[in-house]
Amino acid sequence: FFPCSSAFFLFPLFLMVSGNHLKESSYILNALHLVLHIVSLFCLTVMWSSDKIYIEILDFHYWWQIFSILILLVTLLVTLIVFLGAIIERPILGFWNRKRIIVSYGVYLIFIVASAAVQTWTSIYVQWRNPDYYWRYLTSCCSTWLLALFWLSFMLSVHRRYK
Repeated sequence: FFPCSSAFFLFPLFLMVSGNHLKESSYILNALHLVLHIVSLFCLTVMWSSDKIYIEILDFHYWWQIFSILILLVTLLVTLIVFLGAIIERPILGFWNRKRIIVSYGVYLIFIVASAAVQTWTSIYVQWRNPDYYWRYLTSCCSTWLLALFWLSFMLSVHRRYK
């Protein structure tokens, strides 16, 4: 239910925020980045099933899970740095020129899309092997794809700001 409802409610907000040039829209966009990072990381690191109510940290024996968690942690750190830079009113990454910022965001976007693609493949694979965990992987997959859309809008807003 969460993946469908989040895509349904967040996509119009994504369109509204990405088209807006107000400073408040960057706060909303950064806050949504943080929420999507937290949802994705929660679904990748915490386990639950439909018949049991328990939470335990996973043992990281799947390479895709480690890859996705590392990518999400790095992009979460970048999002926090940019978010704090917007709050303090001075750009923390001010020593970079626009081209370097866009290129670095583009590289992160490629890794986020790769992580989402691997999670999509895993969601399909896990559905047949262990259906109890299917919704957890699907939620993580959908929130990572939404994160990629928001990251793209973030790149476009940075491009517009430094244009």
